[in-house]
Amino acid sequence: MNSHSAKRFFKSFSPARLWQNGYLIDAVFRGGKSINHSDTVIESLTHIIKRIRNGYREDVPILILADAGFFDEDNFKALKKLNVAYILWRKNI
Repeated sequence: MNSHSAKRFFKSFSPARLWQNGYLIDAVFRGGKSINHSDTVIESLTHIIKRIRNGYREDVPILILADAGFFDEDNFKALKKLNVAYILWRKNI
């Protein structure tokens, strides 16, 4: 696969990676221009957040940093329900 074909092939994928203390702890590799097409990311975050809280304590502070691909009302509601802080940014349109 040449570089032009690779760019065209990978352009439709939007990987979501979860990091903790510099370590990759989970990744969701999905197709599409936006990761908001299903609950995959919410399910992944829910699983990881439960594991973190079970391993430490229920009230451990968790901060999620994400880009425009996560900018979705369903994601906001899920993060609020999980009782985590979040910073999501997108470019002004």
